[in-house]
Amino acid sequence: MEYVLYPEDEDYNEIPASSDKEEFPYILVHLLTDSAVMLEQKSSGAAGFDLAADKTTVIEPRGRALISTGLSLEISRGIYGRITTRSSAAWNLGLNVGAGVIDSDYRGEIKIMIFNHSDLQVIITQGMAVAQIIFERIIHPDVYQVPRLSTTARGEDGFGSTDASTRDTSPGITILQSIDFTLENPIEEDSDLSYIQYLATLNTPKATIWDEYEDENLSED
Repeated sequence: MEYVLYPEDEDYNEIPASSDKEEFPYILVHLLTDSAVMLEQKSSGAAGFDLAADKTTVIEPRGRALISTGLSLEISRGIYGRITTRSSAAWNLGLNVGAGVIDSDYRGEIKIMIFNHSDLQVIITQGMAVAQIIFERIIHPDVYQVPRLSTTARGEDGFGSTDASTRDTSPGITILQSIDFTLENPIEEDSDLSYIQYLATLNTPKATIWDEYEDENLSED
């Protein structure tokens, strides 16, 4: 990983000129203190960059603390930073990170909210890497208020509703639900009406078809 240091008199609004493009994302890091530790990617394939504590902090058993990093970031638009726990801190110390979303327009110091789930006091020393930040792409969709939403087979069912794989058909009898793969999707490109009609076919109940068997006990004529 190669880092570039820019002169203090440089215009940061023009560095780098190509970074406004989606294919050239960038992260600018400002060290706020002399003891702050630069972001570090421990391996070429590591998903995140380690975040180190800028000050020594004590976290009481079952307590929490806000860890200073001494860093502020400028994240390119279309990307956000997600702070998460390092596996070693979680396993060895019982630590967990909470509330770790860093927006691209935030310019304040990056701080880490750490929860101590152990019954022991944990001391975070200056320079100790206790968390990592992962930069992920996001979308900013247009949001509209509407009087109603399109219907689906699932509807408002939630909180474990998809775990139920059976439905009642008649007293004492239960059959497995099957998925009808024979439905043809009549959706035409850019056609809202076709989409609604397609959803309607998914919601149309179908009658249960029962297999008929001859009674072996009936005598032949």
